[in-house]
Amino acid sequence: MKKIFSYAFLAAAFVVAGSMMSCGGDDDTEIKPKEEEPDTPSKEAYANVNFKPMSDTIVTETSIAFDGKIVVQRASGTLQDITMFYGADKDKVGNLSGDKKTCVPDESGHYRFDIDELEKGTIYYFRFKVRFSDITLTQPLLDVYSVTTKGIIEIDYEAVDLGLPSGTLWATTNVGAKNAEQTGYFFQWGATRHITGDRVSAKYEAPQVDRLTAENDAATIYMGQGWCMPTQEDWQELIENVDWSFGKTESGAYVAEGISKTNEKKIFLTVKYYIGDTNVGGSSSYPDYTYYWSSDRSTDYQGKAQAFFGEYKPRSGNFATMMYPWDTYLGCQVRGVKK
Repeated sequence: MKKIFSYAFLAAAFVVAGSMMSCGGDDDTEIKPKEEEPDTPSKEAYANVNFKPMSDTIVTETSIAFDGKIVVQRASGTLQDITMFYGADKDKVGNLSGDKKTCVPDESGHYRFDIDELEKGTIYYFRFKVRFSDITLTQPLLDVYSVTTKGIIEIDYEAVDLGLPSGTLWATTNVGAKNAEQTGYFFQWGATRHITGDRVSAKYEAPQVDRLTAENDAATIYMGQGWCMPTQEDWQELIENVDWSFGKTESGAYVAEGISKTNEKKIFLTVKYYIGDTNVGGSSSYPDYTYYWSSDRSTDYQGKAQAFFGEYKPRSGNFATMMYPWDTYLGCQVRGVKK
């Protein structure tokens, strides 16, 4: 078994008063204060636990199995069960609306979850709830876990002809995405493998080249021969030859829509921030800007490469686009082109 990490979840400093807490989810009910006789001190429900949800994890192309252990340090009630919410949609899991499984720990606090029939090369997210007889504790939203199944998603990528002057064809989806509403994989510039978590290392060393070649071009490696990452000039051509707008799809994805000025065909870019070394970039209530890598290193700034940058401007309603020098260790989306 591979040791992933341990984490003190809702540890000793976290005490919740039952009279102040409302619990969500299909298997939870609202906890209300118990009526007391006059001059009788009120009673609070509390639980201090040390929780290591994914201490040991086994990952294959289509399954994730992990053991965990919970240590109850102090509690007003008795431990009942642990519920795990999971899925490939981080927002749904964060809102406790993904698929879920529940298990009852043994006397030592050990428990195990097994998830099968997953897609290979896909990031899955996890959030936990611990239920006691008198209170339910929920894992903090900022600490949602992620695990990536092994392998690479097999996708038959398609191209759209936007009538661009160079004749360049653009992929209709990101690398690792099955449709235009999915972000797919995030990459550090020049990396040959996609990022598998929510953070990257600032110590990453990018290839010392001015322009990526087939051996370190994520689009070529993942999409196959004939595909490559767009150059800075390719992105600039796209910026200048389509009309951009920003919106939310019926499934809840935020996208930038580009309509060709030549033949009115469309291209969609998912708007989903970036992945940094401390957290996922962005602090808005919805993702309002995005980065996509080009294959070109910045000639003006050391340690940076040229990226497409798009940002929604609420006051004007416009989606502004430009090329921007961006740190090579940061994780950005990748879109392939054919020439």
